[in-house]
Amino acid sequence: MMDVKIECPKCNQSGSIKVEENIVKKSLKGVIAINIGEDLICSHSFMIYIDKNFKVRDTFISDFKVELPLIILDKKKMQKWMTFLKILMVI
Repeated sequence: MMDVKIECPKCNQSGSIKVEENIVKKSLKGVIAINIGEDLICSHSFMIYIDKNFKVRDTFISDFKVELPLIILDKKKMQKWMTFLKILMVI
C-alpha cells in the first residue's frame, strides 16, 4: 500500500489515502480514478486521478450526486434476500 497525499479541489483541505500498488501498476490506461467520499478528507465528495508513479494528476467535483433510495425490508423479505445471496456465493 502506498500513501497518496490528496487535496480537496473545493476547500483545499488535505489528507492522505492508502492505494493498493497492484491496482495502479496493472492499470491499462496508466491512470486510475478514485472516488473520495464525503467525510474521508473533508465534507466534499470528489474524484482523483492517480498515475503509475502515485502522483495525483487531476481532481474533479461532479455537478450532482445520484443517491440510491433507502430500502427497508421486512423480516420475510430479508430472509429471501439472504437465501438468494447465499446461492450467489455458492455459484
